[in-house]
Amino acid sequence: MVEIDNYFWDCLRVLKEVFDHDEQSPVLASFKDREINGAEIYEVTVNAVEAIFQDTRCYYNDEKELESYVFFDPLITDFWKLCEEYEKRTGTSQEKSSFRDEMFRAINSALYFDEYSYGIYSYEDTERKNGCRLVLVIGSEFFSLDQVPGALCEVYEAFEKHLKQLKETLAELDQRNLIELPKRIPCREEAA
Repeated sequence: MVEIDNYFWDCLRVLKEVFDHDEQSPVLASFKDREINGAEIYEVTVNAVEAIFQDTRCYYNDEKELESYVFFDPLITDFWKLCEEYEKRTGTSQEKSSFRDEMFRAINSALYFDEYSYGIYSYEDTERKNGCRLVLVIGSEFFSLDQVPGALCEVYEAFEKHLKQLKETLAELDQRNLIELPKRIPCREEAA
């Protein structure tokens, strides 16, 4: 009987999550002609984590043994900009914005791991070019890295879904604010 390493299944799961997110992902292309076994789990996972959002930067702090992933994407920026526009137009505060609340709930739900050695942070600064971003900080005792790509796919899909809803809501507000002009009445010529 052949025994299959559990890490092999983890590799396949991560690659499937990437495939479901983006069939043209460079991660899939890099493993296209390679034999996959459990030994590549870290490489597959890190490549997948870096491929979900448009721009991902990774930093490592030797002193604190912390690894930080910073995710940038126009999708994130567009959502927070439209969120601000919605709040301005409706007079809703950030604290009472249902769109913000739902997005934070989606982020926290997707990036919840049964671990203690990590943190997720959201920055919504729309004034600066790279102001809108997500940051995932993981410690040396974080053992769920293979679950991160799937969680990031969920976050990406949540941004897509909520951005679409936000655009529809703003379009409805535009329709309500339109003032219909009276129809043109033809002028009658009067004899002098």
